Amino acid sequence: MFRLLGMLLFLSCLTRAATASDGFIEKYKLSLFAGSRYMSADSLSLSENLDFVNCFEKQTGGLECLYLGISLDLWLKGNWETGISLLMQDGIAPSNYNLAVRYMPFKYLGFNMGIYGYSYFIEEFNYMFQFSDPQLIVVHDDNYFQMVAKEFSFIAGPVLRFNKGLFHTNLTLNTGVIMTRSYNQMFAQKQIGSNYRRVLIYETQPSWAFLSFPEIKISYDAFKFENLVLGFQVHSNFLYQKKQIDYLLTVIEWTEEKMTTHKVNNPKHTLKKCEIGFGLYYQW
Repeated sequence: MFRLLGMLLFLSCLTRAATASDGFIEKYKLSLFAGSRYMSADSLSLSENLDFVNCFEKQTGGLECLYLGISLDLWLKGNWETGISLLMQDGIAPSNYNLAVRYMPFKYLGFNMGIYGYSYFIEEFNYMFQFSDPQLIVVHDDNYFQMVAKEFSFIAGPVLRFNKGLFHTNLTLNTGVIMTRSYNQMFAQKQIGSNYRRVLIYETQPSWAFLSFPEIKISYDAFKFENLVLGFQVHSNFLYQKKQIDYLLTVIEWTEEKMTTHKVNNPKHTLKKCEIGFGLYYQW
């Protein structure tokens, strides 16, 4: 809830600052849109260690979700542009954000830089324990086997812009680095037919990786009223990276006096994410 209030306050302050800028802002564009996201990672062979990236895969073949979004773009003096885009998936609070600054010294060519962040669920990793430790059961219900992973990235790349009549196309070829934030997860286990118990504590390590993140947006000016424009748009992006989640594993058996900790380095997976959305925009 505080994230949502913070984002709305940021948009409000940005709009007020733009209104008071007295010509510094040349043009404004507010967009509302809805779309779908699909994300998957290749599944590698199971080993004795829990590989969280394997748990991106579900019976549907990947993580799929619908989202709603809002974005605000500003055209500034001196061929500069800036914008913020917020996406909401299964709640009101934004779970994805994209902050961008663009410099367009030429009519068809420019440069983009920004910060992009998103979150996703890692689910159904209880099957790993059924494979590695069939004699042990996890003493939690199925709802426990879900957690949220968050990532943010620094991106930059060239912008190709094409305008033809009422149609406008922006193609941005971003590359950059992405970081997976750390998180902790704990499991309590009990041996079947015995009083033996143990606790597993996973502490994931922050990790950096290179990514490719091209974006495309196509707009159509449906209605024009002097300096006001109402139109339709479609946008899509594709993210590609090699991903691994390493962690420290602490095993506590019976009592805390019998405890061991070791680091687990998991293999890299190919992770792909694609989004496509449709919406309306109001430009003035």
